[in-house]
Amino acid sequence: MDQTAAAKSLITLESPEHCRSKYRTTSDIVRELAQEQRPSLTIRELCERLGDRGFGLILLLCALPNTIPLPIPGVSTLTSLPMIFFAAQLSFGRNKLWLPGWMGKREITMAAFQPFIHKALPWLVRLEKFV
Repeated sequence: MDQTAAAKSLITLESPEHCRSKYRTTSDIVRELAQEQRPSLTIRELCERLGDRGFGLILLLCALPNTIPLPIPGVSTLTSLPMIFFAAQLSFGRNKLWLPGWMGKREITMAAFQPFIHKALPWLVRLEKFV
């Protein structure tokens, strides 16, 4: 067996289907949630569906108000407290977000959730490609 044949047997090129991640993206999960036909969605259900991906999404949502260049008094304090709470969970090795009972029971109507998702989804997809 010559060297080129040996090299070809060692190098296998994967097709694009095999190169894709075996994990679903956050945007795919959110898209599926937005397409569901139901009256409302609890925050706990949203966190359960996102799984470990909920940490990144919630930390991003808490950090976004701090990126506004206008100094709005108190915004950084209001957003930093939840960020500390969720970052501590992540640092302690939790696999899913834990929410207090009163927060997990809160419902989001699909009438309010779907338009928000349709506007935010293109930005989320771009962010996922960038990251």
